Amino acid sequence: MIANSDDAEFEFSLKPSNDPEFSHCLLRFYGKATCWNDDTAEDTTVGQISGFRLDLAAARAAQIKFQYFLDSVSAEISDLGHQVFHDNDTCVLKKSIKDGIEKAECDCIIYIDTLLVDPDYRGKGIGKTMLRRLSETIDMENGLIALKAYPIPDDPDAISDINRSFTQEEVEKVKRFYGHLGFQKTSGEFMIKDARTCLSKKIKNKTKSTTA
Repeated sequence: MIANSDDAEFEFSLKPSNDPEFSHCLLRFYGKATCWNDDTAEDTTVGQISGFRLDLAAARAAQIKFQYFLDSVSAEISDLGHQVFHDNDTCVLKKSIKDGIEKAECDCIIYIDTLLVDPDYRGKGIGKTMLRRLSETIDMENGLIALKAYPIPDDPDAISDINRSFTQEEVEKVKRFYGHLGFQKTSGEFMIKDARTCLSKKIKNKTKSTTA
């Protein structure tokens, strides 16, 4: 058992879309946290994160319609487009959710569709560290991070647990977790965050100001 996330190792991989239409503007990312297990004498995966980076600026340059782009990636991201952005085929946030978001228009969306931490390793900063490492791995310049705040099932492999109905208390607990990380609530279960508020980005911007 590890004491905190400093004892874990983190790996990330990026893969462009297989669809030629989107290969220049869509990335799939995967990440995992591992630690050494003395009982099995091997590394054990204790956390996973995955999702997409949608390069909206590149899509605009290629004259790919905004909502069509989101619709083509996944049903959840399509829903995000309808819930969070104006319906005029632009990437401008709806006025009702601009509060707390520094820039109303964004150049990319980082959508997290999976964030899982082994129940035995929760409370040790694994999830927070994976999110921080993600911001260090992929370009989030002028980006918006989005996810759906769902409770994490104790057994991801148990279909009955994944499909069960979560209580409002469970959902609110997860929302508070993301809220502490700077995400704000939007329509439905979506939560969003200005990527420039990520720790690694703030350090990078501070360094630029110091060296200027």
